[in-house]
Amino acid sequence: MQTSDPNNSDPKDLNSVMQQGKLGGIMHKIATIRSLNKALYQVLEPALRPYCQVVNFENNIIIVSAKNSPIANTLYYMQNEILGALQQVTPKHAFTQIKIKIRMG
Repeated sequence: MQTSDPNNSDPKDLNSVMQQGKLGGIMHKIATIRSLNKALYQVLEPALRPYCQVVNFENNIIIVSAKNSPIANTLYYMQNEILGALQQVTPKHAFTQIKIKIRMG
């Protein structure tokens, strides 16, 4: 039973905890990255999908990882098409650039 005492240690609803503070921000970023990946996969040829993914976004820049240089090069030439698709999914973020990084390992 939850009490009105602010110093209580009663369990809280998981959904309310997930939306608060840093954890809520992290959960929101994860959801945005998932949406961006879905949009990315719709633009990419099926053969490329397993080797590319959105890994982060910051300062209006989307960071996409690629497995190797040839795939990164393909993404480089597709970046305007990719950026347009990703901007439609998340219009409030106003992404202006894509950085393509080669995944090590």
